[in-house]
Amino acid sequence: MQSSGMHTAVFACRAYLYELDQRVLQANMRKDSGALPTATRRAAR
Repeated sequence: MQSSGMHTAVFACRAYLYELDQRVLQANMRKDSGALPTATRRAAR
């Protein structure tokens, strides 16, 4: 039973981190819209 509770906690944490990551990505895209495309391409690697 303990492992299932841990799985639930990990899943909730991953969902939260994904949500946070999406917000950060959107903010960065807005901030970097004037930057060179090569910079974003290099960062994506």
